Amino acid sequence: LPRAIDGQKTTELQLAVRLSDNSSANQTLQQLPAFAWLPLRYYGFRFIIQADWAVPSSREAILSDSSLNQSLRSALPAAFCEVVKKMADRVVAIARSETRDKELQQLYDL
Repeated sequence: LPRAIDGQKTTELQLAVRLSDNSSANQTLQQLPAFAWLPLRYYGFRFIIQADWAVPSSREAILSDSSLNQSLRSALPAAFCEVVKKMADRVVAIARSETRDKELQQLYDL
């Protein structure tokens, strides 16, 4: 993402999603804080958002009137969709490899 302050030309918006092998469909994921290298406050997201947010000196929140933060915030939906797409691609790849492994096992069992 472009960055218009501090002399930097770009900045990153990173997302982290908690994965678990034993999660049930009814399990509610807990809210996670936003990060600017250190945890800030909770904004209702159930995944981690790490960015070079402009924060006040207390480092407790994200400054809502910052143009940088508004730019990062507007990029969030596309970044989240990219994460979901990559996770879906990974699930499909795993399913294909499991199917291939089962087929190979059936060949060996003949």
